[in-house]
Amino acid sequence: MLAILLRFAPVFGPHGLGGVATRASAQEIAAVLRQARSQAIATNRDVVVAFDVDAGRFGVAGAADSRSLPPDTTMTIVSAAEERLDARTGAIRFFPNGMSTGGSLTLRQGSRGASLSIDWLSGRVSVGE
Repeated sequence: MLAILLRFAPVFGPHGLGGVATRASAQEIAAVLRQARSQAIATNRDVVVAFDVDAGRFGVAGAADSRSLPPDTTMTIVSAAEERLDARTGAIRFFPNGMSTGGSLTLRQGSRGASLSIDWLSGRVSVGE
């Protein structure tokens, strides 16, 4: 029994849970982005996902619900110039044909990190480390 517990100890060590939380946050953002793309196609209207880097918040622009990152997670965004609202806020826009303005996001929590890439031509969202 002790051998089994020791086998999984690194996963639950001081850095293990941070990596899990960072990946979970990246997957949550990816789900919002993918849903926005689907919504743009289904409604034949542009859909924008906005990111507030300082507040660690993100969500579909104009929607009532926005989401927050864990308090110790930092976010950086690279987006098209026309989607930069100010120095701390940016957005990714999805068009009815499935394309997007493209961009990338990086999440950091301590020494752990995750990245997201949004392809401008296909609107495809990819998650990496």
